[in-house]
Amino acid sequence: MNPRVFLILSLLASSLAAVGCQSDKAAGDSAAAVNAGRLVLKRGEVFGGSGSVGAPDQWFDEQLRVVEKEIAAGEFEAAIRRVHSIRERNPGPVVRSQLDQLLQRANLAVLDLPTLRGEFEAVEDPISFGSGLRVRVRFTNLGRRPVRVPIRLEGTSDSMIEIDLVRREWNTHAQVVTSSRIVRLPLEHDWNIPVGGTAEQVLDLGIFGNDKGLNGFRVYAVRGRLRPARLEMGALRRWESIPIRGTFVRSFRPNWEHLADDPLKRVEQAIAKAASTHLMTAAALLAPDERQAAVDVLVDQLRGDRRIDWAIFASLEYVTRIELGRDANAWKAWWPRVRETYFREDRVVLPDSTAPTFEVGR
Repeated sequence: MNPRVFLILSLLASSLAAVGCQSDKAAGDSAAAVNAGRLVLKRGEVFGGSGSVGAPDQWFDEQLRVVEKEIAAGEFEAAIRRVHSIRERNPGPVVRSQLDQLLQRANLAVLDLPTLRGEFEAVEDPISFGSGLRVRVRFTNLGRRPVRVPIRLEGTSDSMIEIDLVRREWNTHAQVVTSSRIVRLPLEHDWNIPVGGTAEQVLDLGIFGNDKGLNGFRVYAVRGRLRPARLEMGALRRWESIPIRGTFVRSFRPNWEHLADDPLKRVEQAIAKAASTHLMTAAALLAPDERQAAVDVLVDQLRGDRRIDWAIFASLEYVTRIELGRDANAWKAWWPRVRETYFREDRVVLPDSTAPTFEVGR
């Protein structure tokens, strides 16, 4: 054989042998890495036939059962944390779907948790023309967890009380005028409300037309909602608004106080004296159990052709919340038919948190 050819063939055989040795070494290293990965639950390793990644199927099954128990026991914080912890182990698609369903159940359960009940209360009612309106807002924690309402958080709107304020005026010409505005007031500080505890704040709503005189009276309906930056219940978070049960504030001419001692009697006296404003003020001061007797008097005294009759029409409309026009015969026909049941307790509708309406009962 030619010496040059022999040398070339020898060099080629040596190269192939070297390549083969390197391939065997690489294969051995890969197998070692896989085996080592099984021992340390290396990220990305697959176990069993379900495709779960990062832990054995048995481990995932056990953790899913624990999450079920935590949700059933109302331990939603623990359940949600556990779901996220399981996800970090890279489960397969079946387990991921189960985790999504459990997380949805836990979040829906959190939304169903009772939190706060809100209500407005007049600081003073009635008030006189020229006075400003002030109400107290109070929140009671109805849940089993302390509730924190921060005044502000970075990147969000500040917590505030949003108020629907409706003014309605009844005058001695039997006219009713309504106007409204929205008032937004911030919280004074963070609220930390323990279980069963309360938090409250006095709100100045301004004068809103009460600086003007009126032959008649005004009633302000106050309703609204808390718009929190966030509701914090331990580790749980919610962001919805909380409705606030409404209240009313009545406003009269100064020196109305003497009419409040016996409003029913004052109604009769005002009609006899043709004192229209006094009549309407006394009608607005009636206690719930005096309304039936007052309507008896008002309907009986109604004629329809006197100046005082306009104040009687206005008083009837306010007390009954019924609009029968300025027709004395219509009122006299309607009242006997409904008298025995009209002011039943179950007919009295208290102000709700959303609709700024004036209901029977105030």
